Amino acid sequence: MIEIIGKPRNSECNKTNLSIDRALERKIIHRDYLGHMLRWTHAMKHMRDGYNILDVGCADAPLAQVLYTNRFNKCNYTGVDIRTTELEKADKRKLKNKPRLIQMDITKDKMPVEDEWANIVTCFEVAEHIPESSLDFVLSELQRCVKPDGKVLLSTPNYDGKNQASNHVIEYTEKQLRKYLEKYFVVEKQFGTFASQKDIKPVLTDEEKKLWDKLREYYDVNMFSVLFAPIYPLASRNILWVLEKKRTKKTKVIANDTKVKNDKNMWEM
Repeated sequence: MIEIIGKPRNSECNKTNLSIDRALERKIIHRDYLGHMLRWTHAMKHMRDGYNILDVGCADAPLAQVLYTNRFNKCNYTGVDIRTTELEKADKRKLKNKPRLIQMDITKDKMPVEDEWANIVTCFEVAEHIPESSLDFVLSELQRCVKPDGKVLLSTPNYDGKNQASNHVIEYTEKQLRKYLEKYFVVEKQFGTFASQKDIKPVLTDEEKKLWDKLREYYDVNMFSVLFAPIYPLASRNILWVLEKKRTKKTKVIANDTKVKNDKNMWEM
């Protein structure tokens, strides 16, 4: 069953979707699809069974399926997306972990969970599909929803100043996006998700270039685009950001997840 939040209205969001089903039809997996799948496996490194997961821009909820097939059956998954057709695909799967699926416009309505509900918030390949004027609102909602000791995993293209995909509303350089993210989060790590060979090879060490040449005998360009990207995010075409919530003066995280108020050493926004 799909829940609907907000009234239907015009949206400036781009609604295209790169479905993994297309890759399976071709039998040869393009780098964009590899990037998707490796994001999901990386997200699982941050998860524990029983976690609350908020998946923003969930499409047909492949992450919910990944959780189910990898026996994360006790996770409470909530997926939100503006595209009803994608959510209907997810609903038809009838997964036994019973994901909560919500149709909404994230640029206009608040996320359908309580404050600090989510252990993990994922927002993969969404920022480039919404107008820049809405980015602050969306990021503030991600910050509101994640627990003080939780993680937000956000990926989006790393704009090179020249090549923007035609179906993207906007793309950000690393510096441009960092300015937005650091209003709400502490950047813990960055990983490239895929890169062009012309961009990544010049930054490799001599030893890495030797490994590159050996692997090139077997792997095609799609595999090469994801092999070295994680260790060179700034040279990559797409970056996954691992973010921690900025802590306020009111709340401090301690080992057992309880909250202590009015501590003089608490972090400031």
